[in-house]
Amino acid sequence: MAPSVLSTPPHPPSFSSRLLLPGVAAVTPIVFKPQNAVLTTAFNEDRKSLAAIDPASFGRVAALSDRFFTGGSALSALAQLQHNLLGVLVNIATAQDLKVAQGDRVQVLLARGTPNQVPVKARVVGFFKRLPGFPEGVDLVV
Repeated sequence: MAPSVLSTPPHPPSFSSRLLLPGVAAVTPIVFKPQNAVLTTAFNEDRKSLAAIDPASFGRVAALSDRFFTGGSALSALAQLQHNLLGVLVNIATAQDLKVAQGDRVQVLLARGTPNQVPVKARVVGFFKRLPGFPEGVDLVV
């Protein structure tokens, strides 16, 4: 059974070993669905598409390039997420639209539209132009 954001059994990172297939060198847990979150800033709020990743393993499966991240390297952006459990990377266009700066505190409504939705206070730890391995349209990464 593939993990789901709404599934009740736990799916720790070690679960990925059960998903091994010939030709697959590495895997990483992710959660993504269009417009699955709401970002609330000091000035505004809007529905956004959030990708939840495991920053420790994401770099092994995604073709990371520093050109996709602003103000630092791809590895430093992932390190910021790994060391700030309540950190969020924000797409640069979203940041400009909602007037978000690095270090700002924001509220993110996770699992929007489900019985499990929950608001979380987060800190903006960096910005990106595009998230490798995902379709265009990712606005937030946690």
